[in-house]
Amino acid sequence: SENTISTNYTILGKYYYENFKENPAEEVAEACNAITAANEAIVTMKAQLLSIKGLVKCTACGAECPIDNNFCGKCGAALEKPEPAPAEEEELDITVELVEADPNAEAVEITAEAEIGEE
Repeated sequence: SENTISTNYTILGKYYYENFKENPAEEVAEACNAITAANEAIVTMKAQLLSIKGLVKCTACGAECPIDNNFCGKCGAALEKPEPAPAEEEELDITVELVEADPNAEAVEITAEAEIGEE
């Protein structure tokens, strides 16, 4: 049936990705890279969500524990605490506008705008 074919295509695709994602064929490289990027984004978002909730995931059993705990309340394993995010450096976007020579002008106008956290 069509469902069987679709399911098996999914299984084949997952197998291919897991075994060849580091060196995919040119025809499927874009799809493999998109899957890798999506997986990385999911991991980051899940970690951010746990942090917002004040939780940390136990690496031994997967239980979600309060971030203030040193040990997992389910299995007793030591909890790995996330490193605090480094402070973002402030980037300055400096725009220099040269004004035509005017005998009455005393200076060149310079403006600076700070763009914080934008890349």
